[in-house]
Amino acid sequence: MAYERGVPNRNTGLTRPLLFFAAALGGCLVPVVVVFHHVMLSPGSTYIGKNQDSGQFMWYLGWFWHAVVHGLNPFLTTAMNAPYGVNLMRNTSIPAEAALFGWLMYLTNAVVTFNVVAAFAMVGIGTLTALILRRLGVRSSVAILCGALLECAPPIINQLVDGHINLTSAPMFLLLALYLAVIAVQAESKPDAPTPAAWYRLLLGVLVGFALAMEFYSSSEAFATTVLMAVLFFVLSLLFNAKPTLSAVRRVFSTPYIAGGFVLVILALPGLAVFFSGADWPAVTGPLMPSDRFVTDVAQLFTPTRAQFLHTSLTDRITSRTKLNLAEADGYLGIALILCSLWASVRLWANRSARALVWFMFCAIVLSLGPRLHILGVTTDIVLPWAVVSHLPMMDNAFPSRLMIYVDLASVLLVGLAFETFIRSGRVVWRTMSSLVVLLITILAWLPNPQFPTQTVPPSVTAVEPGGSLYPLLNGHVTTVLTKGYWTFGEDMQFLAEEHYTVPVNNVYAFPYTHYAMFGTLARKAPNGLLFTAGYTSAHKRSTEQALVQYIKTRHPQRFLYVSNVGGATMPSVLYDALTALCGAPVMGSGDMVWTVPNRARVGSPQ
Repeated sequence: MAYERGVPNRNTGLTRPLLFFAAALGGCLVPVVVVFHHVMLSPGSTYIGKNQDSGQFMWYLGWFWHAVVHGLNPFLTTAMNAPYGVNLMRNTSIPAEAALFGWLMYLTNAVVTFNVVAAFAMVGIGTLTALILRRLGVRSSVAILCGALLECAPPIINQLVDGHINLTSAPMFLLLALYLAVIAVQAESKPDAPTPAAWYRLLLGVLVGFALAMEFYSSSEAFATTVLMAVLFFVLSLLFNAKPTLSAVRRVFSTPYIAGGFVLVILALPGLAVFFSGADWPAVTGPLMPSDRFVTDVAQLFTPTRAQFLHTSLTDRITSRTKLNLAEADGYLGIALILCSLWASVRLWANRSARALVWFMFCAIVLSLGPRLHILGVTTDIVLPWAVVSHLPMMDNAFPSRLMIYVDLASVLLVGLAFETFIRSGRVVWRTMSSLVVLLITILAWLPNPQFPTQTVPPSVTAVEPGGSLYPLLNGHVTTVLTKGYWTFGEDMQFLAEEHYTVPVNNVYAFPYTHYAMFGTLARKAPNGLLFTAGYTSAHKRSTEQALVQYIKTRHPQRFLYVSNVGGATMPSVLYDALTALCGAPVMGSGDMVWTVPNRARVGSPQ
């Protein structure tokens, strides 16, 4: 594409690449500071995210190396949902991030490791975008601002509101694969350069395969949608640019690309084997969510959310009508980027590859709208292509709204290339300055809200962490953590990770259940559903005691743990009295309580 009419070539060169890399890195740190400036004041106890998912990912980050060091399968665990366990490959267990960064937990703690992964993904997305554009001949200043722009994309920033580091890291790995692929293509097609050495071409192919494998292990959903989007772009390229596309297909069957595909398959096979046939109690079937639950509402394309700096009470009311939680409201493009994309499309329309990219953006937006058109929260009867696509393999659990990351990526690349052709076609200084101003305005429209959601680990958890007064009572014993509800257990997973998985728990914040259609009623269907503290605010003493006895026979806990100030849990008096009557008085520390289940109450349980 970089050598066709209407698109810049590489005659600007890659002079001083290390200097450019440093400048790109510095420029892409600015959005990170906006998001993380509160965290920077106490990175060991304050972390990004407003709900329980952040704690869940902390647990996952440490599990991989814990499993490897102790000779366990990193894709399975009985440290949750004891004694049955959980198939981690069917959950958002981020083995890629855990393999790359999990060792940090042995040097720092779970909170620091989580913050590092989240910040690294943001910087990686921005820097890699800048490097790709620079490789395509876009001047440094434009490339760096385009990198910072994509780093601020709503599918990145909004997902961080819930601490979804899997959906921020996966685009980084995809961009790494694209960057390496661009290097490989340019090395082979540059007319005035010698043919690169075979080992160099082979290495690039292997690294592309490795990067794609990392995307798979970061988010199987993101990898599946990447395959879908790659097929879509390939079909569009055949329609608009058949000859170069077919030439590229022939190149795919050369040794380096075959080696890359081989590496991808070999690395992905262990995870796939566990995903489809691993120990999973009970078997998981059915879609996670209805296919029209998390979709892009048409109004979202034009309306910022509370995660963006430039939101108002009016935009908040509009986004609230779309009925999406903030993390999944990924559809915001904004007037500035929409106008820039339209202008770039017109400017580069003569280029066939750019034309395919424009159609790709349009098709991806349509797919993100879901199976039926949604306008201001109203579900219409207009059927859209996702109604068919959702029945493809691996697509039943994909959220259509998350496809907007591909729209944003294509849009930023297109705009960057268009600005470069614009600058070269006239007075360079004036056109450069005006282009940079427009890009800065576009970044401002996407700039994250400086009051980004954060949480702080409550002091009470120190009593149950290693070195705490209650930890010796818990160490090595199957424990039921008394949480407010199913979802709030994710917040307890933070201190369980700090305990280095020495306390197996009956609780689970994952999906080991028989049918995902029960998603909305998990509080009643979860194996430990009878012990959510919220269910005992008005319970009777006798029924509570009977429920405890039945629960102990079913799940075989050796300890009950209540941690104060975590997940909004409170201890109802009737539950406290029933536990004390059955197990004796609790041992207390920092407001936390531990009950030891007597052997007589655990008749028939594993010893």
